[in-house]
Amino acid sequence: MDQKTAAEMLSISTAKFREIAPVEPVNMPKTEKLKLYLVRELDEWAEGLKNSPGKTRGRGLRHGGDSEAQGT
Repeated sequence: MDQKTAAEMLSISTAKFREIAPVEPVNMPKTEKLKLYLVRELDEWAEGLKNSPGKTRGRGLRHGGDSEAQGT
């Protein structure tokens, strides 16, 4: 899903999503601008928030987090 839809799914603004979400978008082949987020990764991150109040980055994700290398 695109960033706007991902933010809406979480009931937050797009700006807040960019600020707190550790999920990295997937670059779609043969396009430069189309970047989509995997629903599974968004769900894993949101589930991790239930078990760890106050922590927004790196919970249960392979691609995100402050202590892990960024990139896909």
